Amino acid sequence: GEVIIPVLSEDFNLGLSFINNLSFNGAYRYIRARGSSDSNVELFGNALDGSVNTYSAGGELALFENQVILRGNYTRSVRQPSIVELFSPQAQDFDQTGDPCDVTNINDAPGTNRQANCVLAAQQLGFAGAAIGTIDGQTGLILEPGDNIFTTPSVNAAIPLLNGGNPNLNFEIGNSYTAGFTAQPDAIPGLTIRADYIRILVSDQITQPDFTFFTETCFDNSLDAPECSNFTRVGPQPATDGSLAGGFDIVSGTTGFGNTGTLQLNAIQGQMRYDFNVNDALNFTRLSKSDRDWGDISLGATFYAPLISRASSRAQLDANGNPVNIVGSTINSAEELQMVADFNWSYRGFDFFWRSTYDDNVNPCFFRTEGDCDDIPDFAFVLQRDVEHDVSVGYQFSDWAGVRFGVNNVLDNDLTLEQQAFGGNGTNVGNVLGRNFFFRLNLRN
Repeated sequence: GEVIIPVLSEDFNLGLSFINNLSFNGAYRYIRARGSSDSNVELFGNALDGSVNTYSAGGELALFENQVILRGNYTRSVRQPSIVELFSPQAQDFDQTGDPCDVTNINDAPGTNRQANCVLAAQQLGFAGAAIGTIDGQTGLILEPGDNIFTTPSVNAAIPLLNGGNPNLNFEIGNSYTAGFTAQPDAIPGLTIRADYIRILVSDQITQPDFTFFTETCFDNSLDAPECSNFTRVGPQPATDGSLAGGFDIVSGTTGFGNTGTLQLNAIQGQMRYDFNVNDALNFTRLSKSDRDWGDISLGATFYAPLISRASSRAQLDANGNPVNIVGSTINSAEELQMVADFNWSYRGFDFFWRSTYDDNVNPCFFRTEGDCDDIPDFAFVLQRDVEHDVSVGYQFSDWAGVRFGVNNVLDNDLTLEQQAFGGNGTNVGNVLGRNFFFRLNLRN
């Protein structure tokens, strides 16, 4: 259901003549999924047989003959898993385990239960003397007294896995907040200014985390965690590398889709547009008193400034709904300011268009352990800013025929190899083709 509640208007404003409109709106939807799942891999809930609520609420205030409009909105939305995410057949795959109990990883998660769980898991599999010890300055898991510190080839060598859909996926949940204004001052006809603040947080995002997500989540939390059922270790085996005891390696596992991710975006975006007749502008500034037609000019500018831009395949949320534990598969590009400026002059059937774009520095830092991005100098991981210009001219012969010729990246601004590579991840880093030309003929009935 949806509702709109008018509170004040031009005819009923309680004597507040500067208010033209005050209204509130709301919407609610209840979604009931009916289905079943006979999968015995229950990881993250089930969207096939469950329910979820979505709703939104907002308001609008128009002031000074609608010259200024203030607005705000909150929305809770959901996405149901797709058929591919739910029912893709299990197929053979290979991946490294990132075994948390290997000597290279067992000390990487201070403040967690990793070391204690590695010892407990080893004891449960038959290594009765398993303990944490130090040999030659290295601290790690020792499976039997007097043995070497545990290492496993699966840290660097892939093991066979099953990878496919997950019929127990849950809904993705998104919460968004927006607040903004629109200004159209009567003193400057043709001018429109808009600006908005945006905050989006998606929890239980459906992702395909690498296999280390399951191993690390299991050993950093509890051996009873559902992620622990996604892999199998072997018990004591004959040693082949000179150790007293062999085994404890991860030999098989299952991976695929899961509600494991979060997406967070806080940003400010704005737009300015000014349309005017050239002759009117000349007369207003008293530069000309002619009635000659000089055409029309349109000026436009947009900007997008992300304050926080973060995506993680394994972050958790705290009690306030904010991401915590952002270690792993996290990209933070919070420094990427984007701006576009347009100029268009149209005169009868002819028009001239110029566009300039600016993309600020991008910080694609990848978190594997806390502090990874703290000690790296800027030049080592910041993709430098990019400025480009495009130009085109066109002529409209009639309502059904027109031509346009243009040049993109007029100054032939070259991208670095790093910018080109990172552009494949969906980040705006410039035109990878360099200067290029186009000609277009438009015909329509």
